[in-house]
Amino acid sequence: MLEISGTEMKKGEDLLAPLHPEAKALLEDLLRQANNKNPIPARVLQVLDAPMPTGTGRRTVARVFSGAVARAGLPKSFTFHSTRRTAATRMLHAGVDIKTVMAVGGWTDPTTILRHYACATTESKLAAVAKL
Repeated sequence: MLEISGTEMKKGEDLLAPLHPEAKALLEDLLRQANNKNPIPARVLQVLDAPMPTGTGRRTVARVFSGAVARAGLPKSFTFHSTRRTAATRMLHAGVDIKTVMAVGGWTDPTTILRHYACATTESKLAAVAKL
């Protein structure tokens, strides 16, 4: 589980969010390397394409993320927060119930998810029309 302090959350409440197994393994590997004072693994550097920064604050995460976005050729408008929207949309399209999506993302009002985060993708619209 990923623990996010309430000081980092808009509503000030702590959030426990599950992580995808691959993300969890990558973060555990980074922690192990940091604790052993070993160099960061090459596979991680390939993703980040830069030495790991020393800070862990919002600005550091945003800087690393924006660099990865640029290297991936994504538009500058794609932010770390965009991943939150994508996650909510994908969970809903995969059939995850809205209560679970709310718990994972830390939302308390389902209308917030439906209004601001869940998106109708081209694939979901095509699938809906195919059901007619």
